[in-house]
Amino acid sequence: STDVVVEDLPNPEVVTEVTGLEIPGEPYNFTCIVTVVDRLIVSPVIEWSKESVIGEENDISVYPMRYKDQLSLEFEVLNTFDAGKYTCDSTVTVTEISVTVSNSSVEVLELQIPVPSVEVTRTQEYDNLLAGSTLTIYCDIDIDVNVDTPFNVTTTWTRNDTVLVSNSRVTIIGPYSTDFNGYQSRIEFSTLSSTMDSGVYTCDVSVTSDSDYLYVIDAENEDDTTTFTVIDPEIGNFNVEPDNILSLETSCPASLEYDKFNLSCMASKPEIVIPDLEVFWLHNGVERIDNSEVTNNGTFVMNTLIFTTSTADDTGNYTCVARIQIPNSSNIYYSVTIIVIIRAARPPVIIIIIEIVVTETTATITFTVPEIAYTPEMYYIQYIGQELQNVLRDSTSINGTNDITVINATYNITLTGLEEANTYEFSVISTNCIGNATTEVMEFTTLSALPAGPPINCTNTTFDPRTVTLEWREPERALQNGEISGYDLRCLMDGSDIPVPDVNSTQDNPDTIYTIPVLTPFRSYDCWLAPINEIGTGPNTTMCVFMTAQDRPEDPPQDFTATDTTVSVTFSWNPPTIPNGIITKYNLTVITNGTSTSDILNADTENFIVSRFVPYQEYNATITAATVAGYGPIDNITGRTNPDISSPVILITIPNRVRGGNFNNTLPSVNSTTLNVTWMPPLTPNGFIEYYNTQCNMDASTHS
Repeated sequence: STDVVVEDLPNPEVVTEVTGLEIPGEPYNFTCIVTVVDRLIVSPVIEWSKESVIGEENDISVYPMRYKDQLSLEFEVLNTFDAGKYTCDSTVTVTEISVTVSNSSVEVLELQIPVPSVEVTRTQEYDNLLAGSTLTIYCDIDIDVNVDTPFNVTTTWTRNDTVLVSNSRVTIIGPYSTDFNGYQSRIEFSTLSSTMDSGVYTCDVSVTSDSDYLYVIDAENEDDTTTFTVIDPEIGNFNVEPDNILSLETSCPASLEYDKFNLSCMASKPEIVIPDLEVFWLHNGVERIDNSEVTNNGTFVMNTLIFTTSTADDTGNYTCVARIQIPNSSNIYYSVTIIVIIRAARPPVIIIIIEIVVTETTATITFTVPEIAYTPEMYYIQYIGQELQNVLRDSTSINGTNDITVINATYNITLTGLEEANTYEFSVISTNCIGNATTEVMEFTTLSALPAGPPINCTNTTFDPRTVTLEWREPERALQNGEISGYDLRCLMDGSDIPVPDVNSTQDNPDTIYTIPVLTPFRSYDCWLAPINEIGTGPNTTMCVFMTAQDRPEDPPQDFTATDTTVSVTFSWNPPTIPNGIITKYNLTVITNGTSTSDILNADTENFIVSRFVPYQEYNATITAATVAGYGPIDNITGRTNPDISSPVILITIPNRVRGGNFNNTLPSVNSTTLNVTWMPPLTPNGFIEYYNTQCNMDASTHS
């Protein structure tokens, strides 16, 4: 016999194998391996169970896979729902003998919620944000999609590591769900503050599992930051028009255009700045709203003060203020002050002459107007010449600027039609609707030009034969064109081209008289006289013609000759070669036998017969010619008339008685054959007695 020992059926051996990472989103496998005794004809029963929540058996998210004596749980992707305590139970039941054995294996799968994705963004992404603007900071939180068990999300906001809480300006909202596993928290700033809101903002996110899910572990905290600086905004386009105001009190009609004005102040703010931009006016420190007109489109504000008339009360300092008041920030405050002057009615101020530019016939006076005293002004010049113009004249007028705020405006007025080298007195007159203002009297002298006119009335004031004194008058004053410094005198004699020497010495002498020496009597001279000034020589006189006076002839009559007869002499001559005038007569003087006789002969006489002679009479004759100035030198000639038959000689006779007769005239005899003939020379020899011819008639015969 054989002893058969029947042992108790042993419990199956249960072993669990795990593969994969215990991380949500990763694949993971549980394999339950059951080992039973050999030759056991009964297959073991294998089952998986899961406990996620304490005391509750929960479903397994995957279907078990059986392979022989193995039962596997294969997770393609782990979710947090898959976390839990997994138990693999194996049971072997032999019904025939009513035996059941079992065993189990436990595996715990703990899954930690992945670190969430946290991103902080804001509506203004600039580094420098403007105080007064709005801002929202968002904290976007993304939880891993494989987290499918309940969880809690909390956010903590800090600024510069200080926990933030909501207040009147700052509101913290969330976190709240935005989509599957998506959450968001935000901070809303109604107005940013430049003194409080700058810094590093941190959104710290905590994700915790529902407490019922013991095998789901809380996620590690995650955070994100954003940093910005809040600066005060600038007020833009801040401008005041005009810069300053000069207005007039109402008086004359010309002031009506200037007694009204507007003051405009404008400014703008960035559109994102929420607090209002205020623009207002202060008059001498007090806000002025009575005549204010404001336009505001939210970002641009203009405040205009409208003055329809001006009064003295409107004078003063006007300050435009542009202001933004931001909570918990410095007030943004801009201001500019302008001066408004309301001028009282008054006449112009005296202008200032800065330059006088003269030519020969013009003068340009340039002047500045320090200020427009009241209404727009007009300017003109009153002037008078010292010599030629003795009536005050007005220049053409010029209008000043219509801008009464202008200072030191420059103008010029040109006087035309002036005389050359003439001194004028002038003053500049400014006039407005109230009155006039006149400068002191000043002078200018126009430039010289070449004399334009000749000397006047050149005349010979003396009538000397060898010198001439010419006198003349200056050129007409208007034609002198400057001070006459001398005269250019040039003379020609008798139409020749030979100048008379030494007559141009007048060039440096302004006298209007000049004596020309060493002239020739009774000659015609043509002279030209031209004025000289500092510029040069002007035109000549048309001609200054004169003739020297007559003088005594320079020489006696020429070719003085005598033609003799027995009882007359014919004297002949020619006029003097240098008569120095017109020969008016000749004086012929004949001296015979100590007796002088003169004949005054006409000027046209060139021969004269003197019949007062006897034959063979000696004579001495002189001839001289005369002009109105007197007789000139004489010429003489000595001669004798021709001889003629002399008168009988005077015989010296005696009375005698011859042959009884008485003879009174008888010649005395020397002897009987000789007579003594004695006679006296003829009383009128009528020539030189060369010899005597005696004849004696005796007995009818003649003896010589």
